[in-house]
Amino acid sequence: MENFETVEALYILGEAVNGIFKLLVAVACTLLLIRERTLATILMFLGSILSIFLSLGSVLLTALAGQKSPEAVVWTNAIFNLVGQIHIIIFAIGIFLFALQYGKKIALLKKLNE
Repeated sequence: MENFETVEALYILGEAVNGIFKLLVAVACTLLLIRERTLATILMFLGSILSIFLSLGSVLLTALAGQKSPEAVVWTNAIFNLVGQIHIIIFAIGIFLFALQYGKKIALLKKLNE
């Protein structure tokens, strides 16, 4: 493959940018959790932290699988493709609950201001 170094550099750059934004989301969720400890903020925090760990685990296990065989890499990626959705589900449930709670607070404030 020509320009393998360029492809590899783009892959590394993409993962670095992805990692930075995952850290930013985790910091934001940590701040929310400190400010307001509810089921919603706990789920958002857990989803964001799990996202970081799953990303690191995926890279590590894919590298280890690459030393074994190409089939092992395909299986590892397939498994992480499925397992990797768990953090999104947890985070989505958390943000949905948070939005519901926030909406109730806004409605209450509007009633108080009338």
